[in-house]
Amino acid sequence: MALILGKLGILFFLLFAGCGPLFSASIEEGRDLFRSRKLDDAIRTLQVVKCSLPPRESKEASLLLAKCYWTKACHYTDDSDTRFELFGKGLEEIETAQEEFGEEASLCYWKAILTGERANVRFTLESFGAAEVIDDLCHRVIELDPSYENGGAYLALGRMYYKLPKLFGGGLEKSVQYLLSAKAYMEMLPPSERTHTVYLFLAESYIALGKYEKARVELKNGLRCRKNPDAPLEDEKDYEEMKRLLYELNARDK
Repeated sequence: MALILGKLGILFFLLFAGCGPLFSASIEEGRDLFRSRKLDDAIRTLQVVKCSLPPRESKEASLLLAKCYWTKACHYTDDSDTRFELFGKGLEEIETAQEEFGEEASLCYWKAILTGERANVRFTLESFGAAEVIDDLCHRVIELDPSYENGGAYLALGRMYYKLPKLFGGGLEKSVQYLLSAKAYMEMLPPSERTHTVYLFLAESYIALGKYEKARVELKNGLRCRKNPDAPLEDEKDYEEMKRLLYELNARDK
């Protein structure tokens, strides 16, 4: 009997001692599926492994799931009800992780992004306070790690104040100041690693202010940035928009 128990113990050890690396590999599988935009497969994979992961890796799985839901809602779904639901699922993942890990920069950032997107899709009672919530979350990210997502909190604030009506606290000058801070972080990267979003957003804010020459400069900066090979659909829309805006600005001078 002791021999049998001993063998069972060895078998148990062999099966489960390596679970951490096994499940970590599954996170990598989910990440690869996300990068290739096989979003439904990525979501299924991450949902299966998340509950069996150690806490820190479980948080990474929740973050990646939230990004999957956000990407699917923003770029691969047209139905507003479905988008609202997807943003809600992303928020659930972040809030679950926050219950254990509190106010980490990554969690605050993605909660801010998902809160804003959800409020844009459907106006609810929550929408009244969304801007204040987003502002608080982004400033918390700036306190914790201003460089997160290459100044992503500044980018989110800049875009929010561009879209927000003046009556509710929006302002183009405020938008530009936040976006310039985001641009400073982006330009800490080598030119070959920079992405275009901050330049597009800055250009749109400058156009709204009537500062057309500054807008033209930012659009040219954006068009020089590399395209993300993992996100061709998302990038192509933005590059076409930058080309359109630059064409219109150049036509003004003729």
